[in-house]
Amino acid sequence: MVTIVKVTSVDDPLFKPCFDLSAKVFSNATQGHKSFIISVWIERLENNGVIFAVLDETRKVCSFVFAHPKSIKDYTALPEKISNPLHVFLAGTDESMRGKGYFSILMAKVRQHSLDNNFDAITLNTNKDKFPFMHSWCAKNGTQVSLCEEKVTFVMK
Repeated sequence: MVTIVKVTSVDDPLFKPCFDLSAKVFSNATQGHKSFIISVWIERLENNGVIFAVLDETRKVCSFVFAHPKSIKDYTALPEKISNPLHVFLAGTDESMRGKGYFSILMAKVRQHSLDNNFDAITLNTNKDKFPFMHSWCAKNGTQVSLCEEKVTFVMK
């Protein structure tokens, strides 16, 4: 049995385990990658960010999605109707727990959070070569709006 939790404060005891899982999932990234910089996590969470996480039966974080408000000026190609997006900053699932549908469950929580807090869209950037599952999931559930170098931006409502 798993539990879904919402983390909105750096003081939450599950904040650091989410950060640690991110570092584990993205261990092949360079050390300067944003997933390794805790101050970036703190800043984004303190600015109305939210982390939804799956806890296993031992209450260990095994999957997470971290989203935060993002300015539209940070995008090169968003539909004009979008003015207040909630951006999925990072998402990850422990390798041993993949394939159980946790990402879809967590994205449903992100969608509800987006609706409850008057965001008009959810954005997510990914890389098809590095993260084929994420790209495939986004292609099925969102609309590709830009391609910049390796990064693809998707919009979901």
